[in-house]
Amino acid sequence: MKGIRCFHSMDEVGILKNFFGLRGLGFGILAMTLGAATLPAQVDEPSNDGAVIEDASALSSSREIDLSSLKDRFQNAVVKVEFTALRNKELTKLNPSKSEQYYSGDEPPHGSGFFISESEILTNAHVVEEARRGSIRIKTPATGNVEFRAEVLGVGGTEQIDLAVLRLPDDEVLRLKRRSGLKRIPTLTLGDSDQIHQADPVAIFGYPQNSDELKIIAAKVTGRQYLKIKTGEFICQHQFIEVGPGGVVQSGNSGGPGLNRAGKVVGIPARGSGYGSEQGWLIPSNVVSHFLKRVRENESGRKDMELPKLGISVTENFTGNLVWADATEDVVMFELGVMVREVTSGSLASRWGLKAGDILVGFANRQQDISCALDMQGYRVTTGRMSVWPPVDGADSSTVTDAADQTSSTREVNKLHLTELVLLSQPGDDVTLWYVRQGTKGIQKVERKFEFVKPVPLAHLGTFEKPDYELWGDFVAQDFNDFNAALFEVPDREILQGGALVTFVEPNSLASRRGMSVSSRDTYGFSWTTSYEPATTWAIIDSVNDKPVKSLKELREALRAAEKAYADLTKKDSFDASRRSLMKERYVQIGFRTNSNDGQTLRLQPAFPIDEALEVSRKED
Repeated sequence: MKGIRCFHSMDEVGILKNFFGLRGLGFGILAMTLGAATLPAQVDEPSNDGAVIEDASALSSSREIDLSSLKDRFQNAVVKVEFTALRNKELTKLNPSKSEQYYSGDEPPHGSGFFISESEILTNAHVVEEARRGSIRIKTPATGNVEFRAEVLGVGGTEQIDLAVLRLPDDEVLRLKRRSGLKRIPTLTLGDSDQIHQADPVAIFGYPQNSDELKIIAAKVTGRQYLKIKTGEFICQHQFIEVGPGGVVQSGNSGGPGLNRAGKVVGIPARGSGYGSEQGWLIPSNVVSHFLKRVRENESGRKDMELPKLGISVTENFTGNLVWADATEDVVMFELGVMVREVTSGSLASRWGLKAGDILVGFANRQQDISCALDMQGYRVTTGRMSVWPPVDGADSSTVTDAADQTSSTREVNKLHLTELVLLSQPGDDVTLWYVRQGTKGIQKVERKFEFVKPVPLAHLGTFEKPDYELWGDFVAQDFNDFNAALFEVPDREILQGGALVTFVEPNSLASRRGMSVSSRDTYGFSWTTSYEPATTWAIIDSVNDKPVKSLKELREALRAAEKAYADLTKKDSFDASRRSLMKERYVQIGFRTNSNDGQTLRLQPAFPIDEALEVSRKED
């Protein structure tokens, strides 16, 4: 029969059962064999009294969500967040000589949020990080269009942990209570997002589009999703809860609460597809709980939020690599392990002895109650025998199968990636990594206390801060910081090599025509589509007149020395202005390396005329 897999021996059936950790094949069709016994399908039959049908009906009813009840109980805990927006934040960080421009439309930009205490409001970082300082205000259904001043207590970052905590000053808390007649400001509490599964209902509260009134819409959980660019990098490093139908999460919903039937916050709308017909994504409440304290304490974004990283990049593995590495039979059979592509020098992984080419097959964190095998793409194995990790030494397949069945029956395990498993780790946690290395037989293991390590010394640029910079002629140069390095996607090895990053070049200028052309990507904002693929070009100045330059300070010193030498020469009696273009001292050789479109690093060393460069800089000033 076409389309039906035939088992030619009971051995094959046993292999399949062993692979999936099954005691029986629960297929809804008969497994057909030629010349062998037919295996009956195992199907639970409904009882004669209709109990299964009644249970299904009750389940369907229990899965509905009472929007009216949730509104009556919690609407006054939800707020609209408005502010005066900076329209060119990225440009003024990359070229601080440019003037700031503010939004001047009829409807001010806004997002949503909710009270987590009488004075604290939780929202998304991307809602407020483009706000002018001192311009944030909130509205609540309890007081209509009356505005209350709020300030940023802590902010994660659009591309890190997309959360922000706002604070109402004490006098504004009292004013809100008087205007609303409330004895206390209602608050929302965070629930357990691990208890939210596919098809569960969620109530999305917020102020979508141009709405000035609170809107509530019922959504269904459609699954969980990592949002990533085509290079494989995850946005925010954690899974999002995906909800539908299309259009339930729109611009303006960001930062509001997603409530379960009990009125607990299980997710915060943070990303939309940009199209009304597609899904929306919520930050799971358990991720919020894990990082809320750190967001509160980062001093309005001035203090860096340290996020745990191993300091490796990984790539998909293949069975042949396992065989060549002499991996155990189980590792090969169950296709375990993600390949380490690169280990950053000085990183945690480097300290732990990991090397490029190692195959990571398991991860455990005792304090976070995580112990799992990893598949060939780096995701936690959640089904079959290998959902229990590490395997029990000496146990037969039936023992392991029973354990796997018991685990899967008590809770649904999210298929997290290694990146997020590391993200959830805290300093001092007991972490174990299992790996296979070519030339070393069997599975290796490293056990260490987890710690935060920053192998790349990137300065933190606060959310509302501007960097130091050098404007010289047609270009702007800065020291590396966590903002410009991310937007230009500069590799760690280039940052460690040193230099001054070119963050802006005037279009069609002398610098751009000589190869110093740069292009950054946008920050990952509200709208998101899977087809988004950033294309970046960076340039790093590493010498002036053949002298090495390792930082912005050294670049300045070298440029000032060249300018002074030229200025001193023009003051001499022997100076002939008519022969200026022939003078070597008039030119500065600025050496820089840049990535071409195919990713290769090129090095150029064009000569720039000093007087023309200074003239352009004065015009910019």
